[in-house]
Amino acid sequence: MQNVEEKSQSQVPTLPDHLIVEDILPRLPVKSLIRFKSVCKYWLSTTTTKDFTKRHLKFSSPQILLHSREQNRFATLSLDESCDNVKELVNLEYSNNGGKSFCVLGSCNGLVCLFIFNGNNLLGHFRLWNPASHCYHDIAGPNGCFLMVIGAGFGYISSIDDYRLAYILINDEDDLINVYLFSSTTGKWEKTDSSSSIPECIRINFPSVPTLINDTLYWPLDLNEENATNYIVGVNLLTGKLSKILLMDPHYPRIPSYYLWCYRTKIFSMKGKLLYCTRPNYRESEVWIQKSDESGWKKLFCFKPSCISLLYLTESGKFLVISSAKQLMLLTKTQMFVRQFDQGISVSGYFDEFSKALEYKESLVSPVLTAAGIGTEL
Repeated sequence: MQNVEEKSQSQVPTLPDHLIVEDILPRLPVKSLIRFKSVCKYWLSTTTTKDFTKRHLKFSSPQILLHSREQNRFATLSLDESCDNVKELVNLEYSNNGGKSFCVLGSCNGLVCLFIFNGNNLLGHFRLWNPASHCYHDIAGPNGCFLMVIGAGFGYISSIDDYRLAYILINDEDDLINVYLFSSTTGKWEKTDSSSSIPECIRINFPSVPTLINDTLYWPLDLNEENATNYIVGVNLLTGKLSKILLMDPHYPRIPSYYLWCYRTKIFSMKGKLLYCTRPNYRESEVWIQKSDESGWKKLFCFKPSCISLLYLTESGKFLVISSAKQLMLLTKTQMFVRQFDQGISVSGYFDEFSKALEYKESLVSPVLTAAGIGTEL
């Protein structure tokens, strides 16, 4: 009898370790992987390597990260582009230690970059936060005497495997616009550009979420004068150099300056191209895309802002919008003119109409990007 039991136990099928590590564990959610680290030393050592983190990231499904500025709430949104529908909205926990105000600067490989304000002069420090692992890491700004910050951003340069922060400040001594880059490889800030070519009437729309295209971060602008030239300002994360892109013909109808505070230009990316959404009048909004030769812009379509507000553009050319009834929906160009929708998720009471939306993937990437950093769990 005992021999029969031993034989049956020996015949229980087992999976090879390499199959578990290479094909099964990378497909699991972060919460499960954190729990499975205690199964054995081999799993612990394997799931904490850089190679495993990258492999897990490849299997992670893309989501949309939403942030409500008024309620300071975060949520992830799953999309089903095959049937043009919003699938699921999941609230994320974020503990704002100290109660200081903050804004969202970007999301890359599962890391969300926040800017924590230190005072009324808009100076502050950066916080890299992984919502899946509940860990964050604070990074102080560069040393110097600065008047105020007019732009900040975060991105990943895949060609050199480096995460970088961009910081655009006005120098208190000469009023020049200075650009600083922080590299995760070196763990240091470096001054990369200094310019007075951006007119005083133009200010980078801070704290808006910049758009990363071809290693360059782009920001929309605040125009302080009605006759100011419309530009998008860019900072190359490799070189740290400033650039400007003219938006449209100077004779194009303009919004009066007092109205710009009610509706700011939004910038998006789609298939490696730069897009922006603006309002030529009080009744409609337009979306423009940069031409392939970067010689100018062409208008894609227009829609009525009284019905819906554009939050995000997917890589396949579909639009995440929020309606006047506080309903999130995924639409196509042909649906933009429809005022009644059957599909969507109501966010009334959770998110205001100025919610930020950006691409997000759940990952194991640590917010401690340098050996000198010390992470903290929220």
